[in-house]
Amino acid sequence: MASVCQALKDFSDKLYAKVVESQGGNYHNVFVSPVSIYAAMSMVLAGSQGETKREMLSALQLAAGMSQETHHNSIGTTIRSCFESTPGVTVSVGNRLFAEQNAPINAEYKSLLLKDYQADTENVDFLADAESARKRINKWVSEQTKEKIQELFPPGSLRSDSCVAITNALYFKGSWEIAFPKEVTGQHDFYLLNGTKKKMKMMYKEDDFKSTVDEEGATAAAATGAIATFCCIMPSMQVRVVHPFFVALVYDDKIPIFMGHVLDPEEN
Repeated sequence: MASVCQALKDFSDKLYAKVVESQGGNYHNVFVSPVSIYAAMSMVLAGSQGETKREMLSALQLAAGMSQETHHNSIGTTIRSCFESTPGVTVSVGNRLFAEQNAPINAEYKSLLLKDYQADTENVDFLADAESARKRINKWVSEQTKEKIQELFPPGSLRSDSCVAITNALYFKGSWEIAFPKEVTGQHDFYLLNGTKKKMKMMYKEDDFKSTVDEEGATAAAATGAIATFCCIMPSMQVRVVHPFFVALVYDDKIPIFMGHVLDPEEN
């Protein structure tokens, strides 16, 4: 499993670099899930052979020498370990193979997806009614993501010659360990990359926190402590997120679930 964790981290780094590169200097807000993309690509890998398989293994940062069973068992186990809900945190993952009802899908392939990725298979009629199939797939994704993603496949993306659509959906909802009081949320300036600023609603919290600062930067943690750590006593400091920033949700300090950057915040 350790090798899969490392592969996933390497994949995430390369994915994010490509996302930034693709913006070509015209930077905008980005939020992606490396784990979701990795899971979907891994399910594609399970059905590939020859040169396609070699290229998929390379893209997923996996060793070519591992057996198919080892690959997918390790990937599935690693991904599932990230999605165990705890008090205050709700996480879920769903995988599904939508297949053309008249297409012969290999039984061993479907069995592998079900065993290692908990991905079942649903037949749809791409051939006669691709639009209805598209709406059905989007409905499933919407249900899995609590309606946060309602149109994964836009109009025209699926056609009568489509054979399969492999989907992965993630949902995360977490409460702050120490909540921000709503009554002090107010309008403040956020400074954009071009030097301009805009008014945005910002949360505010004043409290005592444990903090340590070293050559690697600053780390702050809520003062709920169970473990004593060596730290330097510092004067009160104010942390304000008023400039473009990078954000990541990482499981067990190893696996990036979500990552992205906010350059121009929007109110939702």
